[in-house]
Amino acid sequence: MSPRAERALPESQAARTIGSTIRDTRLEQNMTMEVLAERAELSYQYLSEIERGRCNFSIVVLDRIALALEVSLPALILKASEQDPGKPQRSRRVRRRR
Repeated sequence: MSPRAERALPESQAARTIGSTIRDTRLEQNMTMEVLAERAELSYQYLSEIERGRCNFSIVVLDRIALALEVSLPALILKASEQDPGKPQRSRRVRRRR
């Protein structure tokens, strides 16, 4: 199976919650996705998929992201676990005017 095929597995609530937590933490630090991806030694496209909960990732990748965000891995997971799973995730997309 190709690496891309592995990433295309169905989304899970845990992946969405952790991805959302990564995005929220990054934005709290006023960090761009490109900067975080570079610090974590990931492509920004892969980081984008992680933040949207659209791919599987290893604990090693999660640890690299936590280090790049300058938070501990347990703190990142704890922050994700404190999110309300029943609460809809906020969209951060910029809406274009027509």
